[in-house]
Amino acid sequence: MNFLRRTIVILGTATLLAGLPLVIYAQPLQTPINQMSAEYCYKQGMEKAGLGDYQGAIEDLQKAADLFQQQGKEEDYQQALQAINYYQEVIQVMKGLQW
Repeated sequence: MNFLRRTIVILGTATLLAGLPLVIYAQPLQTPINQMSAEYCYKQGMEKAGLGDYQGAIEDLQKAADLFQQQGKEEDYQQALQAINYYQEVIQVMKGLQW
């Protein structure tokens, strides 16, 4: 009986410890969200544009532009603004094609 208990305790402990790395990796990253989210919003906006969701693309690109500006990334900010202007023009052209 002692052997069985000891085996159960050892197996239980091993199982618990084996699961800890998964719990550690499952925790959210502790990096500042603004550093990553500008690039994420930009990529998300471009993906939406590729799928034809130009209004959604503009919204994501505007978020990216705001974050790039806050981070002092002027070149990325200007690129996001250019994309916004382009997709606004696309929307206007598409409205003109509808009858």
